[in-house]
This record gives sequence, structure tokens and C-alpha cells, in this order.
Amino acid sequence: MLIEDSEIKILLVDDDKGLLTIVKAVVEKSGKFDVKTDINGENAWKTINEEYPDVIVSDYMMPILDGQGLLDRIRESDDSKIRDLYFIMLTAKTDDSSKIGSLSKGADDYITKPYNIQELIARIQVGIKLKKMHRELIKINNQKDQILGMVAHDLRNPISIIRGISELFEYGTLGELNNDGQEFMKTIHRQTNSMLNLINDLLHATKIDSGKVNLERSNISIYNTLMSKWQGYKMQADHKGITLENKIDPNVTTVFADPSRVGNVLDNFISNAIKFSSKEDCVTVSSQLQGEKMKIVVSDTGQGIPEDEINSLFSEFAKISSKPTGGESSSGLGLAIVKKLIQLHGGEVGVESVLGEGSSFYFTLPLSN
Repeated sequence: MLIEDSEIKILLVDDDKGLLTIVKAVVEKSGKFDVKTDINGENAWKTINEEYPDVIVSDYMMPILDGQGLLDRIRESDDSKIRDLYFIMLTAKTDDSSKIGSLSKGADDYITKPYNIQELIARIQVGIKLKKMHRELIKINNQKDQILGMVAHDLRNPISIIRGISELFEYGTLGELNNDGQEFMKTIHRQTNSMLNLINDLLHATKIDSGKVNLERSNISIYNTLMSKWQGYKMQADHKGITLENKIDPNVTTVFADPSRVGNVLDNFISNAIKFSSKEDCVTVSSQLQGEKMKIVVSDTGQGIPEDEINSLFSEFAKISSKPTGGESSSGLGLAIVKKLIQLHGGEVGVESVLGEGSSFYFTLPLSN
């Protein structure tokens, strides 16, 4: 069954002009497709930036810029509409390693030459269907984010009011309470605080997913930022009997980053390390130069994380078997937000952990220009 859609644009790229003419004519007759052709990857790249085709069918071996070079430019593009284009690679190579290599380097499909034109048309139609499904999923996900954001926003105000009233009772502003009453108010305050943290995390996550977070990057002293956070958490660590150690290199260079967002990431890493550590454990904040990036590490000698749970740590609503040592709460969204913020900076985030020995969470930031 053919897909009837006058908006479907197909770009055929091959240095064999005769073959291009034949394939273009057959594909155009098979459906309401707008088919354009180019004889090399360089010309095709210009067409892609002007026309935004839905499907690209490109030969591998071409002069000036070959199929793989064209595919690399597409997948590395800053324009998401170009980066997500459906790409079918044509090649005369018949061995499986070439096919696997092409697919692993970003191709969506692969056809060996000489090929049956009807098979090519069928593959194009599959690509169009998949592209339409992808668009629908994006639309549904955006709607989900909008609804989630509205619900979270509407819940924040009444919960803030409840928390505020509980604080007034807890501090005796609205009259004295007996011991049971004070405990009830502490429970209400603690639970509403946890709910507000969750709501704020949800709002933050949906804002990032919808592309509404604008980084305000500048050249900042990572040493000053790290020292400020280390000093800010010293009292909290002391309260739990945890040593907060400083291995921050005073000679480290500046990084190109949004200071507020870097602060968010450090807040998450350091507070989590303290949250999951016990009395007499040690939490260490350190920094080190790593090529063209700065690596920041927050390590602890706490519970550690089971190996089978590590891979899911940075996904949304991830839960682990390790529990906070002081009854603290966790939404499961924090590390997912951290990962997205660091990726927006062009950095990496990760963790190394041994169960029963501790964990080391790290992230990298680009150095100043």
C-alpha cells in the first residue's frame, strides 16, 4: 500500500546520472513524492539544508563527498530536523561487515547494489511510515510534558500554603501544641517539603525536555564554585558525623558553563553523597584536568550501589535498593536532570561504585575558550 502524501520529499544521491534518471522516474510514479537528485554528497548537503527531505537514498562511493561523509554531517548537525532524517545507504559491498558498519555509523537502512527498484520503493515507504510514527511520538510526548507541567504548577501553590501553615504551628506562631501535635506538624512539614521537591523536579525535567532551558554560559572559576558548595555542605555533613573532604585543586583553570546549572549539579551530587552516607563515612569533592575538559568528582565511602542498578541511575524515576541513612526522601528525578544539564553543556556524566565500599559520581565541563 502506497503512502499518499504530497509533502513527502525524497533525495536520491548517486554519481551515476543515468541510474538517477531511471530511479527518479519510477519512484515518482509510485506515489505522490517530490523527488530530487544530486550527484555527490557535497551537492546533497546543500539540498538538505534548503529542502529538508524526509528520506535520503545515497550511494556509498561518490566523488568529492561520499555517502558516509554525508551521513556523518547529517548526524552531527546542530539542526534536529536534519539530524533525524531517514537515511538509506546504497553500496556495492555485499559482506555483512560493511552492512553492520554502515548501520552502526548512523544509517537507518541498507541496500546492496545492484538492487531491485521496487524493493527500494518498499524500503522508502517503510522509512516514511517510521518517520511519521516518530513525529507522532514527539507530538504525544510534548503534549504529555505540557500536561505534566500544568498539573505540577497548579499543585505547587496549595502545597506551599500547607507547608507554610505547618511551619507556623511547628514554631508556635499560631499557638502552642502538645507533643503529639508538634510531631504531627513535623510530619506534615516533612511530607509537604518532599512533595514540593518532587514537583520542582518535575517542572525542571519537563522544561529541559521541551527545550525551554537556556544556558547562560560564561568563563567561570570552577575552583570558586566548588569551594563555595563544599563550604555550604560542611555543616550538614558535620551534623551527620560525616567527614566532608576537600581535594579541589586551587590551580584548576576556568570552564565555560552556566554557573547556576553547575551549582544545581553539585547540589545534587554532594547532597546525595551525604544523604546515603553514615556516621564516620567520608565524602570527597575533587577536580582534575582531563584533556580539553575539567572533571569534577564527588566520591563517598558509603553504601555503594549494586552493579545491576548502575545503568539505570540517570534515567527518570530511577530507584535503587540503597536507602538514605537519615530518613531523607528522593524523587528519583534528580540524576536524570543532572545528566540532561551536563549534556546541554557538551559534557559527560557517570558513576563508578562498589557495593559496600562507596561511589564516585563525576561530570565533565569544557574548558574556557
